[in-house]
Amino acid sequence: MERPTILQVSDLNHLINIFIEIFFHALEKGHYDCWLGKDQSLPMIYIDECIDATIQYLKADKKNLKRNAYNLAGVAFTPEQLAVEITKLIPGFTIDYKPCPNRSPIAGSWPRSIDDSCAQNDWDWKYNPTLYELAHKILTKIDGSYKEGRKLNM
Repeated sequence: MERPTILQVSDLNHLINIFIEIFFHALEKGHYDCWLGKDQSLPMIYIDECIDATIQYLKADKKNLKRNAYNLAGVAFTPEQLAVEITKLIPGFTIDYKPCPNRSPIAGSWPRSIDDSCAQNDWDWKYNPTLYELAHKILTKIDGSYKEGRKLNM
């Protein structure tokens, strides 16, 4: 299966895990200096949805599968859109956009969206969470020690 970058709370070592890193900075500092431009949209899928999609694919009626590889689109969003949702969950969070001349162009070369229409048609794949629900899920999965003493809207 082809899929967008997979978001996982425990993994901060990859270029695109900026979307997880933002949460840790929001909790620890209340602020994040974002190295992506505020309008750089990238396709993502949270690990839970990727696992669910794999299970759905494995359980699908084989006579409906017309391919041996499928795309999963997940959701595409910008740092600015995610920041809006984080602010709903972590009041007072602020973000500044300072695109990195090295990393931002790399992310800018990636596709803005992924066509998963074959998965939708062949085995009824659907990505259901809204960006707010994704942000809430990520925040929920972060260890409680990072959240101690913070006023959160969860």
